[in-house]
Formats: sequence, C-alpha cells, structure tokens
Amino acid sequence: MKNLMQRVLRLFVTDNRYASISQRQIEAFTDLMALAMIIDRHIAEPERDAIAELLTRFDWPEQRPSEHFINRSVQRAWDMLETETLDADALTFCKRIHEELAHDWLREEAFVSVTHVVHADEELDPAESALLEHLQEAFGYDRERVDALTARASRDDFGKP
Repeated sequence: MKNLMQRVLRLFVTDNRYASISQRQIEAFTDLMALAMIIDRHIAEPERDAIAELLTRFDWPEQRPSEHFINRSVQRAWDMLETETLDADALTFCKRIHEELAHDWLREEAFVSVTHVVHADEELDPAESALLEHLQEAFGYDRERVDALTARASRDDFGKP
C-alpha cells in the first residue's frame, strides 16, 4: 500500500499544475484521500506513513508540519464514519470537495486517485463503492467519464494523462 500512496501523491507533488493550487485545495485532496483509505474502517500504518512523508514535500504556508493537516484529515474521516447519517454526510463531503478543488483537472486527479486507492486491495467494499458513487454524483460525471477515469486508475502508468 505504501507504493500505491507514493505513486498517488508523487503525481500530486510533481505535476507542474500543482504549483498553482492553494493550501485549502491540498487539504481538500488530503481529506478525500484520508476518507478513501479508511472508508472500509481500516487504515494501515504504512499508508499513514506514506502520506506524511509525501505531503511534507509541499510548501505548507502555515507554521505547522504537514502531519498536523494529515492528522486532522484522518480525524475528520473517522468522525464521519461514526455518524448515523454516513451516506448523506459522504455525499455532502464530496460536494464540498468538488467546490474546494475548483479545477476540472484536479477533480479528475482526485477521482482517479480515490479509484486507485479503493481498488488497491483488489476488493471493493460496499462503502468504497458508495464513495465512488458519491464522487461521481458530486463531480457530475457520466458513466462514460467514470469508465475512462477508472481505466486510467488501473493502468500501470497510473496518474499519467
């Protein structure tokens, strides 16, 4: 899983388009990745370590280490899992992420990354499937676009246009 997170976040930190995004967009992406990793109610320590290591490459404008933001993202995700209205909360969350990412290309990267993460263990949990459906609805993707992005997530050269 560590290699998966490294590939996902390496794209995120090396693509020149990412130089122009805001900290809030980085945090929204991190929030989404955290939820994708624990939506099945499990997070492995190597996954968390990979996120912490890779996100330290960002120039975080605040005087806090990137781990602070990662921990907050993971905590928000766990809090969401504890609600009785998880399905509605997850859709609202995805709509918020849609707004905060603000760029179509960044939304596509987020969708591809989430798709790759939830399929990494070769088992698609019902909660993971629901998250993908919520993203599809929130991002306004039709079946054709979802199929194309899903195919992109499964390619060996994951993350490349």
